[in-house]
Formats: sequence, structure tokens, C-alpha cells
Amino acid sequence: LQQQIEEKEKVVTKIARYIREIKSLKEAFQLALLKLPNQREIPALLASVAFSGKAAGVEFLLFEPKLPEKKAPEAKPAASPPKLVDAKAPADAKAAPGQPAKPAAPEKFYEDIIVKVQLSGTFHSTLSFFEQVARVPRIVNVEQIEMGESSDVKGRGRVVKTSCIVKTYMFVDKKP
Repeated sequence: LQQQIEEKEKVVTKIARYIREIKSLKEAFQLALLKLPNQREIPALLASVAFSGKAAGVEFLLFEPKLPEKKAPEAKPAASPPKLVDAKAPADAKAAPGQPAKPAAPEKFYEDIIVKVQLSGTFHSTLSFFEQVARVPRIVNVEQIEMGESSDVKGRGRVVKTSCIVKTYMFVDKKP
């Protein structure tokens, strides 16, 4: 009994540290949520990306936002034959014999907002656009950058056509 009491006392002395850690994690989570826009803020965020391009001196040839894909609910088979269950196996084990059980995939708390972008501008103005997008206070990634060959355009110099994907993320509030 004395050994159990000592173990419990050790746990009690650590509880204040755990409470501080939980508080710190909650604050970090709230800070991360500030970087994820919600549904109402997406148009303003896309407008700021477009404004960054105009300020950098690039011309948009295509600016095509795509709505987040809604995953269809998984359909359960209507009338499946009953399965034989091994009485010794745990009820939630669905892995093949000899294989470890797969952990359940955590639900995502965000959705991807994808914008296909094609722009035209000098190499330096294109890089300036990417830099300005990086400075947007929300999380915005530029992916799949493809630059074509440059061509001389009267009054603009050497112009490069660039296509890329601008991806941001939207917080999804899961209502119980």
C-alpha cells in the first residue's frame, strides 16, 4: 500500500505541469486557427492574392478557384451476409491474420482551397508575386510551378508565362 501511495503522490506532483502543458497546447491551437481562414474569409483571402499579383506587376491569364471537394458519405452494403467472428479475436480487429490493426484515420479539421493560376510577367515580377503571397498572414502555398519559355513583348521586356496552383486551407468547424 505504501508503494501505491508513493506512486499516486508522484502523479499528483506532475499534474500542475500537465495542466500548464494543456494550456500551452490550447493557446498554440488557437494561434494556428488564426492562420486558417473560415468560410467567410476565403473571398477576401483570394482577393489579397490577386492584389499581390497586380502589385507585383504580373498579369493574370487565369485565376480559377475551385470549391472544396465534398466527400460522399461511405455507403454501407445493404444486405451483406453475416461474417464468422473468432471468439478469441477482439471485436474491433478487422485486420487480416498476422497483420497489425490499422489505426482509425483522424478527421481533418480543414479543407483545401485550390486556385489554378496562370500569369504572365517578367521573371522578377513573378518572383515578387510569390514573395508577396508568402507574406499573406494566412497559410498559402504555391505548388506545381511551371514556367514556360520567355518571349519579348513590346514595352514589357522578356515575359514568362507561369502556371501554378495556389493552395490555402479553410477551417472546418465540426458540429456535434
